Amino acid sequence: MIYIQSIVRKSLFCVFVNSLMLYFYVSNLYPKILIIIPAYNHPEFISLQHKTFCKFLKDDFEMIIFDDARAQKMSNQIKTSCKRLGILYRKVPQKIHFQPYLHRPKDGPWPTNCPSARNCNVVQFALNQIGFKHNDIAVVFESDLFLISEFSFREYLAGFDLAGFNRAVEYPECVKEKINFLWIGLMMLDMRVLPNKKTFNVNCGSINNVKVDSGGFTHFYLKDNPEAKTNLFDKNYAEHFICENCKKEKSYRCKHNTNILQDAGFDQKIISFLQEVPIDWGSGGGKTRRNVEFFIDNHFVHFYGASEYAKNSVYCDMKQFYCDKTKAFKGFIIKCSGSHLI
Repeated sequence: MIYIQSIVRKSLFCVFVNSLMLYFYVSNLYPKILIIIPAYNHPEFISLQHKTFCKFLKDDFEMIIFDDARAQKMSNQIKTSCKRLGILYRKVPQKIHFQPYLHRPKDGPWPTNCPSARNCNVVQFALNQIGFKHNDIAVVFESDLFLISEFSFREYLAGFDLAGFNRAVEYPECVKEKINFLWIGLMMLDMRVLPNKKTFNVNCGSINNVKVDSGGFTHFYLKDNPEAKTNLFDKNYAEHFICENCKKEKSYRCKHNTNILQDAGFDQKIISFLQEVPIDWGSGGGKTRRNVEFFIDNHFVHFYGASEYAKNSVYCDMKQFYCDKTKAFKGFIIKCSGSHLI
């Protein structure tokens, strides 16, 4: 039995290696945008992402899912979704989270198996295994990020080596210490011209005694490679557009902010969505965390999956909050893509 299992494992490995060799051969002949997506839950999001890319992305592209689900049942669902849609699939070996794949001090700010550390490991693993070898533009794309209007990665990155959101602007200490680093939820990297690309490190940790989240160590790449032409983009925080009355009342939803949202450049479809999304006011009610954000002139919307870990909401029933948010979000993406969820 052990002998048979060994043969099966070797056969599966050979199939994977051969498929990768074929992929690299074909990708060199017919360059495509490579979209790398780490996934750990929400297999239905894979279908929605694929639909929105097919509808709105002007570039030829190839998706590859790096499955980091901890439970076998979830992993099977992710794999099934990829197979049905013809999406490349790779199961992430779980040992990379305990070696660990990226070095972090044991007394560092991020526990070995926390979501941020795992995310760093998976993205770095994906870049090392496939991304850096791709002979065109590679895009690292969050599993709950969606394209909702016509866009071209190739056009946006023209004249640049990489593009991303400078997450340092969210942290006063990072601004003070000039610790710039990229959010790894949406990064565009032109592997044909990116200088010293194999030194690109997306680890989290501590820099100058300042805690930095996923992608924090891209700070060193940006600092050591000033010749790299970088296009930094902004984002729209939905929580900035809550009306004063709803802030005062800490309302579950804000439906009286149409003028504010129109002035911010949102179209009616997005406005209707934002007025349906519940608001998480945080543990003390002092900080609003609507947990929806938009990037690059509202071309991309982020579900912000960290809300799934938010246990310190003022709402006792976080499960209901999360269900309401997910329902509103899925409905919005389905409406944008003009299709139904399968």
